[in-house]
Amino acid sequence: MTKLTRRLGFARYEADDRYRRSLAAFQRRDLKAAFAEVESAIGSLPNHAEYHAVMGFYFLEGKDGKRARDAFDRALELNPYEMLAN
Repeated sequence: MTKLTRRLGFARYEADDRYRRSLAAFQRRDLKAAFAEVESAIGSLPNHAEYHAVMGFYFLEGKDGKRARDAFDRALELNPYEMLAN
């Protein structure tokens, strides 16, 4: 993504939109779509701790403790006060 796009906030808008879609998919119990959407959000805004924490939560729901721990650790690296990761 270009610097201009980031400056204008398009990456943030796109990432937040993907994040909302991820949460909606999770509410429908569609973990595959939830993962895909949050991964896309992380791709657009990789330093957003909340996205990584939610990814960890999804891994926990999918019974993948190792990957959940890794996602939570990444969230805490980005923001030590991220509530879901803590």
